[in-house]
Amino acid sequence: MSGIAAMFGVTLDDLVKANPQIRDPNTIYPGQTVYIPTGAHPTRPSHFYVVQQGDTMSSIAARYGLTVDQLIKANPQIKNPDLIYPGQVIYIP
Repeated sequence: MSGIAAMFGVTLDDLVKANPQIRDPNTIYPGQTVYIPTGAHPTRPSHFYVVQQGDTMSSIAARYGLTVDQLIKANPQIKNPDLIYPGQVIYIP
């Protein structure tokens, strides 16, 4: 979780507090939802999504009520939005 905290510019303590469902912050698993606090005291956290077989940026955006452009802008690490892979982690704003 420390890597996730660093990636989103939040403290590890704030990330742990936003994720009481994670019993051991040293052990997280693929497919597990991790909420990212939007502030010190989040009221509406954002989260990650792990790409599944058959997913597209369009289908993921639709699932979360976003436009494809919003999803692409939130994930600058994805160089080619037409080419995503199962297991890849996508930030859902």
